Amino acid sequence: MTRDLIVAVRNVGIVLTEENEALARSDYEAAIAKLPMKEAALAALGKVLTGSEVHGSEPAIGGVVARLRQQALENQEMLRSAVEAQHRLVSMIVRVAAEASSNNVYNGRGFMEGRNLPGASAMSVRV
Repeated sequence: MTRDLIVAVRNVGIVLTEENEALARSDYEAAIAKLPMKEAALAALGKVLTGSEVHGSEPAIGGVVARLRQQALENQEMLRSAVEAQHRLVSMIVRVAAEASSNNVYNGRGFMEGRNLPGASAMSVRV
């Protein structure tokens, strides 16, 4: 049982480390790709823990659990930062799009109001 627990915790730790490295690089695609592996590793850990008695005072388990706890905290913080960065980016895009659309008013001749520049146009050439 102790060996199964250590293996399961170590596997979760490996996936968390890989996900944290991807998040540190801002490689969100790679981080998201780790989700199925993370879910599988956590399910395996849950299976080992279900219906078993875990003795955290055993040195082998205590060290592995402490490392996993630290990795999980790092992962939580990095995920929070990634979500906040995505939120800021989307907010910026929305703000710029709103400003751009509110500043572009075209008159009936295809010119932008207040400017003597042509608005959107298209050209077709036959060869």
